[in-house]
Amino acid sequence: GSPLLREEIFGPLLPVVTFDSFDEAVETIRGIDSTPLALYVFTADTAAAESLLQRVQSGTAVVNDCVLQHMCHSLPFGGVGTSGHGVCHGEWSFQTFTFPRSVLWRHAKFDVDQTVPVP
Repeated sequence: GSPLLREEIFGPLLPVVTFDSFDEAVETIRGIDSTPLALYVFTADTAAAESLLQRVQSGTAVVNDCVLQHMCHSLPFGGVGTSGHGVCHGEWSFQTFTFPRSVLWRHAKFDVDQTVPVP
């Protein structure tokens, strides 16, 4: 495979690779990067697209289009694995950079009824 396919591209370039089968596509994608930042699938076969989406983990995925996921602020955008961790856009950015800490606060006085917290 081309060295270009091994790097994340942040520019006006979209490599297009064709395959004879979805098994070949999965094998090739996993051989290049098991967790690409984005996965673009072009097919009229809905079942094949769903199968590919289940078999290849990626930061984002788009079927029959490209780049639009980054412009849709209601969708999280980010990587997984070698493509990074966390997501951005609206509420997703807030969730990425915050940590919800749970606190269980009990009375200082011992009470047998409070020995085991009730859910």
